[in-house]
Amino acid sequence: MLCLNYVVVRGAASATTCMGLMTQAAQMSNDVASLVLEVDGIRSSNLVAHRQAPTGCFDVSALNDRPAGIPAAANGYYAMLQPLSPGVHTLNFGGALPSILQAVTYTIRVE
Repeated sequence: MLCLNYVVVRGAASATTCMGLMTQAAQMSNDVASLVLEVDGIRSSNLVAHRQAPTGCFDVSALNDRPAGIPAAANGYYAMLQPLSPGVHTLNFGGALPSILQAVTYTIRVE
């Protein structure tokens, strides 16, 4: 489950190398002001401990029929959820970084 992240893509970023993209993504994910993950009204704690840094770059165009070889790197805060029981669930997640605010609510049905 994504809480909050940045994806930096060569061409749209100032970095041109994979290492530069990873560094830029990490810098943009620093100084988190808040993180929220709530499942059915129950908030998770210590979300800062769930920061994930890349170990390499990925091809952002890899899902196309003809990948263009456009490198990108991601950095952010993610958490894995236990399987949800059958029924309707509400997921709220997001957070605040110096240059981004994100608040997302999903209502999902698990069968």
